Amino acid sequence: MKQILLLSTFILLSFGAFAQKAGSAVVSSEKVEIVIYPNPAVDFIALEHNNEEIKKLEIRNIVGAKLAEFEVRSEARYDLSGLARGLYLVQVLDEKDQLIATRRIKKQ
Repeated sequence: MKQILLLSTFILLSFGAFAQKAGSAVVSSEKVEIVIYPNPAVDFIALEHNNEEIKKLEIRNIVGAKLAEFEVRSEARYDLSGLARGLYLVQVLDEKDQLIATRRIKKQ
């Protein structure tokens, strides 16, 4: 009985991981490279990417509430000084507000 329970738990977790990968958004057939740095951040973050369709960053708390929104510009720094220490999600969006990627950052 214990082996069946462990096997079914493994299958469910594996399916959940597959579903997360399958649901990830890719705007085009090329691989989207996104780097958000520094991580952990103190006062700002910066974004490096290879996708011209990236237009906006949204900073969300772990619950999903939007705390900040930035228009993406080349070589820009995005101010996080108003945020408390903790973990945040950075959502990268295109001009139609379609989700391209989500990254976790730590604010110190």
